[in-house]
This record gives sequence, structure tokens and C-alpha cells, in this order.
Amino acid sequence: MEQLIFSSVKTLPNARASVCINNPNMSKGRNTDLHNVPLSRWYVQPLVVRYISITVSGLKDFHYHTPTEVVFGKDSEKEIGNLVKKHGANKVLVHYGGKSAEISGLLDVVRQQLDEAGIPFIELGGVVPNPILSKVHEGVLISKKENVDFILAVGGGSVIDSAKAIAYGLAYDGDVWDFFSKKADAIASCPVGVVFMIIEVKNDIT
Repeated sequence: MEQLIFSSVKTLPNARASVCINNPNMSKGRNTDLHNVPLSRWYVQPLVVRYISITVSGLKDFHYHTPTEVVFGKDSEKEIGNLVKKHGANKVLVHYGGKSAEISGLLDVVRQQLDEAGIPFIELGGVVPNPILSKVHEGVLISKKENVDFILAVGGGSVIDSAKAIAYGLAYDGDVWDFFSKKADAIASCPVGVVFMIIEVKNDIT
């Protein structure tokens, strides 16, 4: 399943913005508690090479396909509506943290972009640093109830981690915790878009 990542540096004066699209095929989490645990270890590793076949002593042969689209430039966040529409979104969950997304004005841009593209959306804020599993469960629950088929995160690394987990949970009939406890493998994901607010999280696309 395709995962989308949109980036925008909105908090820095005259900063350039970027928009990216990822399709992760590998993810894993490391946590020890069932509820209210940090999801910061949930990560995806996109590669720039489309197909890889490796034979190395001690490693099994594998093919790893993670196409990535990157759109970089000033005001690229204003392309969000068209990009989300391009990738087939019918209803979006806008996922964010605290006041920064609102104060920066970026959240208003996202709302405007989705409205102009004619894409309905709901919102879920309140992501904390080192996001907790209960927020992911909340996101999965309301997304299924509202027939959401696209997750759009607005923020930094914690918001991105939470959005990824919601995306995997939305495409899974069981508890998303099954992936963290290794009871199940993540084989599908709802598309995810990310609007970055800070430069430091650019490593999420490399």
C-alpha cells in the first residue's frame, strides 16, 4: 500500500518546503507495555533504489520495493490538496500534535487545501512527544467509523510515528499492537501523508 509524505518547513522565515511520497514495505516497533507506550521506535526505511536483489553470506535473498516521490520548493504545502486527491483519497484524517500546527498557520493551509480539493476530512490532535498507543487506538477507531482512507499528519517525528501506526491499524482487523509484539506482520497500510514542520525530520524519508 502506498504511503504519502508531504513536507513543509513553515516555522522558519523564508524557509523552503518539500513534499514527499513514500511506500514503505518494512516497519517494526519496540515497546514493552501495552498501553500509553512511546511509538518512537516505529520506523520505515524507504530506499532510493526501486528493486534490490542481494545475496550476502548470512543474509537471505530479498526484493525490496519502496518508490518515493519528492516535491521540493517554496510553498509546496499548497500542493497538498491536489496531491492527496491524486492518490485517491476520499476522506482524510488530519493528525497533529499541539499548538504549533495551529500557531504556525500550517494547519489552516492544510484545511484550506483539502476544502479546495473537495476532500472531506476529520481531525485528531493531541499527539505528545514519544506518542502513546492509546492515541493510535483512538485514531484507528474514529478512522474506521468515519470511513477514512487517508491519514495526513501535520507536525514532526512523533506525529509521523503516530500516523504510521494508525495507517497500519486501519488496514488491519486486529489490534495494531500485534505488530509491536510480533504476533503479526504488517502487510498493508492505509496511505499516509506527512506535512513536516521542522527540518530535522527529513531523515524520515531517507
